[in-house]
Amino acid sequence: MQRLIYYKAWCFAGIGTMFVMITLWQVQSIGLHLPEWLSHGLDYQITLILMAFLVFVGAIGINRRYK
Repeated sequence: MQRLIYYKAWCFAGIGTMFVMITLWQVQSIGLHLPEWLSHGLDYQITLILMAFLVFVGAIGINRRYK
């Protein structure tokens, strides 16, 4: 059961990160200006921080679901 929770949390984080990256790409493609640190998309440090945050949020949410 614990493995299932963490698999689902990692899946949530992966899909969430891809959604953020695709959204940023779409915003740039329509010509809206982003801050300088987002002008070339997410770098690896921000991607890792985003993934870690989404794994944490996903694990909390999925743990609550199975209680």
